[in-house]
Amino acid sequence: MSKHTLYVGNYAVLSASLAALQVVAAAHATEGDLMTLITDFARFVAGGAGAVIVIAMGWRGLQYLSARDNAGQVAEAKKGMFDVILALFLYLFGLVLLNALMPGGLF
Repeated sequence: MSKHTLYVGNYAVLSASLAALQVVAAAHATEGDLMTLITDFARFVAGGAGAVIVIAMGWRGLQYLSARDNAGQVAEAKKGMFDVILALFLYLFGLVLLNALMPGGLF
């Protein structure tokens, strides 16, 4: 697994794990300020993860294009693309979970 994929995967896991934090914060929050702060943070992380996924996929695409006839580099680039797509699905799952668990939704 590549270093870039680990970063993307970490953002997806972070987005999903924020759901538990937000449920606990909603149970203990007496005012809307804490939920507003958590919601803004979750949106920031979600946007950052989306940007990282786009950049990682572009990087893997450039690796694939520059590999030419080198089978090892082509295989590495294809595996990297698969890892980025997997991270994208984990990211989307985290967003759906986060949106379902948050009072009022994330978006």
